[in-house]
Amino acid sequence: SARNRSGGNNTWLASLLPQVLGIILGVLAVLAVTVALVWALVAVTFWFMAIVADRLGPVGGLKASVRLVRGRWWKTCGLVACLMLIALAMALPLGIVEGIGNAVGGVGGGVLVVLSSVLQILVVNLYFGFVFSAAALRYYEDAKTA
Repeated sequence: SARNRSGGNNTWLASLLPQVLGIILGVLAVLAVTVALVWALVAVTFWFMAIVADRLGPVGGLKASVRLVRGRWWKTCGLVACLMLIALAMALPLGIVEGIGNAVGGVGGGVLVVLSSVLQILVVNLYFGFVFSAAALRYYEDAKTA
């Protein structure tokens, strides 16, 4: 009787093992792809700046960006992450106001939605877009001369 139960446990464990291994391998694959994408996105941060500022073609700009980031990956990632957090900190309150406007409804809610949308366009998209570009361009130029 005890032997049947332990044999049953082994069978149950054997049937569960492929599922657990599949989940573990799936999580590792997602993590590997995520790390590769983040690395690649940081490596090509200056692609368009190299094309415009240095008048390189698409392939030359890509090579210049990867070359520039090499040895500065963490610093570049930190710059991009910091700028993204600032943009998020500016956009989040406007998103909350828009959500409140949608929840309230009516004329007052509509005014909140329009106001938050206009501020989103003016402050986050336009102003911060220029700030992000200026900071990245300054970093790009400084890194080229270093």
